[in-house]
Amino acid sequence: MTLPQNSTSVSNVHEARAALGNRLRELRQQARFSGRQLAEALSWPPSKVSKLENGRQTPSDDDIRSWTQATNGQSEATALLASLHTLEVQHAEWQRILRTGVGPRQNELAELDQKTRFFRAFEVTVIPGLLQTAEYARARFAEGIRVLKLPNDIDDAVQGRVRRQEILYRRTSGSTSC
Repeated sequence: MTLPQNSTSVSNVHEARAALGNRLRELRQQARFSGRQLAEALSWPPSKVSKLENGRQTPSDDDIRSWTQATNGQSEATALLASLHTLEVQHAEWQRILRTGVGPRQNELAELDQKTRFFRAFEVTVIPGLLQTAEYARARFAEGIRVLKLPNDIDDAVQGRVRRQEILYRRTSGSTSC
């Protein structure tokens, strides 16, 4: 199982949790269990199996050990536990970064943007930060602040996001257009 790149972001934490859930689902399916059957075998509510497989809940070490034992996937336990611990480290790092709010993160990204010569981004669910309007950025930040219970520094965050867009108009040496 491969977790997303080792850069810390909310989406990477969600992707890592989803990847772990997908691998758990694969083990269940290989064992020819339905979600309900596995839940019964583990004395869990069926909703727990669904939440773990869909990345809406992070499993504990004991959950992974029980799951792999019930699905005859003990050989996968060590790798799954390592993935879980990586996920926990990513989550803790992201919480540390955002503890002071979302504004400082925009300033960090602006510094990285200034050093970057070529950008490549693919997003299927949100407009990439450098292309967001102030109103759209405000809505995205408001959602993150509400869901993650972060300090509300939305004005600073939006200002930082919009300021980052200045790099879209910079001239590169030898170039006559952006």
